Amino acid sequence: MKSSRYVVFPNGALHHGDEKGWGPNTLPGRTRTLSREHIATIWNRLDQMGMSTPERADKTVNFQILPRPKNGSVYMIAVNSNGEYWNYVRYIEEGQTADPAFKSLIRMLASYAWATDHPEVEGYEEPTRYDLGGNPYERYIEVQAQ
Repeated sequence: MKSSRYVVFPNGALHHGDEKGWGPNTLPGRTRTLSREHIATIWNRLDQMGMSTPERADKTVNFQILPRPKNGSVYMIAVNSNGEYWNYVRYIEEGQTADPAFKSLIRMLASYAWATDHPEVEGYEEPTRYDLGGNPYERYIEVQAQ
């Protein structure tokens, strides 16, 4: 999966970015504002995965001091609710499949951000141009006297 960063604020602001070299404390630009239904879906997914409360969370750590993997990836999910903070961290070796729960959440956030998590996929397509002849407004342009 492609290295990306998603941040969802309580007001529905979704920030997304996938620039190389970004650290865990980088706040990407705002992509869109999610509806209440989208926010509810995110919390529902977190609840289904057992991540909506701190009971099953990993030890809370500062993401900036986590060691960067030599090969593979690290997936970090931080949740803040009711004045509490908890996080989940998973290291994935190169060639190993990601935790299905993490993958499901990441793909959902990617779809909300109109992005993909597949590497080397360009989200922009060049428009198709058609040559339909000359300028259709040419007959309306006054010829300047010389």
